[in-house]
Amino acid sequence: MTKTADWQDAPDRGPASTICRPLLRICVIACLLFTSPAQAQTELDELLALLEGSYTSDGVEQAGDTEDPLLSDRHVRLSAPALGAHVMYWQLNSGPEQRVYRQRVLVFELGDEPGTVRQITWSLRDPSDFVDAWESPGRFSALTTDDLVQDLPPTCVQVWQRRDDSWYGRVDPAVCRVWSERRQAWRRIEGEALVTAETYLTAERGFDNDGAQVFGTAPDEYYVLQRR
Repeated sequence: MTKTADWQDAPDRGPASTICRPLLRICVIACLLFTSPAQAQTELDELLALLEGSYTSDGVEQAGDTEDPLLSDRHVRLSAPALGAHVMYWQLNSGPEQRVYRQRVLVFELGDEPGTVRQITWSLRDPSDFVDAWESPGRFSALTTDDLVQDLPPTCVQVWQRRDDSWYGRVDPAVCRVWSERRQAWRRIEGEALVTAETYLTAERGFDNDGAQVFGTAPDEYYVLQRR
């Protein structure tokens, strides 16, 4: 027979005990869900430490039937006080000639839900000035929002959560909705990323307003890059 806790065995002592028992249960649940500021800050630092580094694909078929060119990805933590305390520079190169395909400045902050981290993604107004910027990261020190462009609306943040020894981040297409000038139509954007000690998996998909996929990797398929 399982023994119940003493407070459960105790006789009812009237209205006070009737009130206190639900309150006790609420307090226990709150304690289990609560993440202290120090713990949350540690988790944010752990995400950035895991994400920082260099990754490459092997140039074989990946992400469905599309042949994936050689990809080189670099995430570098940097100091840009005007943007916040947790900032990274991200550069993606593609193809045999390793041409620059994408450059972004990523700003991280604690998320609204316990255990989550928000990533706000900015484009550089003059990206050519920052190619291979990890070689001289000091050039970011005076960077402000005047040097950046926010191509996506504020709802298109990437929200990260820990998954055991990895971190998973997602842009939710339910809230990330952008206007395509080329198609003259609204598009819903989904982004996914999973980073581990060995690999970086990434995917990007677009959907029309009815939910039909119009571009990007197939569902549950990703570009796979290995940490160098």
